[in-house]
Amino acid sequence: DTTGWTFGGSWTIDSGDAYSGSNFAYNGGGNGSLSYAVATGEGVFRFFYKGMSNNTTISFSFSIDGDPALYLGNYYDIDWTIAEFWLEEGYHTFEWVASYPWYEYLQIDAINFP
Repeated sequence: DTTGWTFGGSWTIDSGDAYSGSNFAYNGGGNGSLSYAVATGEGVFRFFYKGMSNNTTISFSFSIDGDPALYLGNYYDIDWTIAEFWLEEGYHTFEWVASYPWYEYLQIDAINFP
């Protein structure tokens, strides 16, 4: 369900090589952000990411409430990798930002809120 999610730039929902289930968030190249705001309980927030790049002009970042939590710059081929963060109970804004040429990709899947 994509209700409440904001897909900016090249972000979309795709199917195929998902980490879990059949769908995942996908950026097939270009700039853009994916964001979601929600009230959560206290606990571990996690998601899985996968990406591919053929050069060094790319970056991927993730923030919680505007605070940087994860940054990947100049990566090449990343298989499904987990990212985990501790959250306090409350209302949070999550944002994934991709910046790179059109022939790169990034996938986000299995997003789990506490």
